[in-house]
Amino acid sequence: MGNILKSFEEFEKVILWFEHDLYDQLQILQILDWFHKNNNNGVKLSLICTDKYLGPLSPTEMKDLFEYEEPITEKHLLLMV
Repeated sequence: MGNILKSFEEFEKVILWFEHDLYDQLQILQILDWFHKNNNNGVKLSLICTDKYLGPLSPTEMKDLFEYEEPITEKHLLLMV
């Protein structure tokens, strides 16, 4: 996970996309913990979490999910501390 995530520094903003199921919810916690320890450059983070499964969605349906984008704040990153 670390090597892929380290490339986030190449961007101004990273949007994390997750589904509603338990597996994804646990992944959110792990990734927020990782970003808490590794986002020293202040890259903006946001989250889109949906009750739909992302795989079968069309491009238009995916685009519509941007309305649910939420900024990730320091409060989110401190959940695991």
